[in-house]
Amino acid sequence: MEQNSNESTLRRQVLDVIVDVLAADATCPDARASLLQHLEDNPGSPEMGLLAHLSALYETDHADCHLQVWRQQDGEEATAI
Repeated sequence: MEQNSNESTLRRQVLDVIVDVLAADATCPDARASLLQHLEDNPGSPEMGLLAHLSALYETDHADCHLQVWRQQDGEEATAI
């Protein structure tokens, strides 16, 4: 019974985060579309949709970081993205 209660609490918290992100004026349209797509790709598992969305953001940020390091090593000016 405890595990179901913990899962229910986690799901409620995840749904609260998702609703807040989607409703926020500061959320860029691309991020909103990405989150919605990941939620659609994971029906019935909003926590997996959110995880997939955050993982994609991390991978994009990580790739951008490598690009900036490469530019700096080649003597080009790195630009903030």
